[in-house]
Amino acid sequence: MHPNHRPLAAVLTLVGAVVAVLQLVRHALLDADGQQLDQDAMEAVWAGTDTRDTLLSVLGYVSIGSAAAVLAACVVTALARRNVGLAVAAVVLVAGANLTTQVLKHSVLERPDLGLGDHNSLPSGHATVVTSVLVAALLVAPRTVRPVLGAAGGFLATFVGTSMLVAGWHRPADLLVAAFVCLAWLGLVCLVLPTRWRPALLTLLTALLGSVAAGVVVVVVGVRPTDGWAGAAEAAAVLGGTGVAFSLTLALAAGFRPVRA
Repeated sequence: MHPNHRPLAAVLTLVGAVVAVLQLVRHALLDADGQQLDQDAMEAVWAGTDTRDTLLSVLGYVSIGSAAAVLAACVVTALARRNVGLAVAAVVLVAGANLTTQVLKHSVLERPDLGLGDHNSLPSGHATVVTSVLVAALLVAPRTVRPVLGAAGGFLATFVGTSMLVAGWHRPADLLVAAFVCLAWLGLVCLVLPTRWRPALLTLLTALLGSVAAGVVVVVVGVRPTDGWAGAAEAAAVLGGTGVAFSLTLALAAGFRPVRA
């Protein structure tokens, strides 16, 4: 083991993410009250047809091709830093997270019909694609660039997540499980890749600012509380919670710093 490799943070990230996934599956997927809470949270925000079309047009750019392009940029960046292990870690993280999401959604998890239908949408494939490439980018990027990536990532992840809620494609738990799947793979690759972890408070701040900006944009384009002013607090909690969850994910990833062997 590299003398500067401190795997405790990686272990805690991996274990914590797996436990979080299991708990979310238990409560949001397999429990009637949890299903209802998750459904109510999704339905707390609403948008008209024109707004939904606008948001969905942006979601159309979240594809395997766009993710592959970002991943290629991550590999080039890692190789430019003369760190082949970092390049491999980025590929493994993105591929592993997205494969895990697809296997969980289509082959492992089943949603019992407890009054809200039995179609399982957990975890979100779109959220996994976006979050995994953002986490990989933060892992390979130089420390000075990470706050900028945090701002862009906070905006993108929150915008995409909100769009899927408004479109009725996914519930909040679907987004959270996707983020935790990505964190689990981050912890796994950082168990092998020589890394150190330090709090990335500046990246957390910029990610939160990016998330706030995304929230402002979706409101400007027409996203509204479903119940009007009476539901404003609930809608704000859903949108704000989504932004905070993605921001924390990105900041945790930014805290891992590769150590050259």
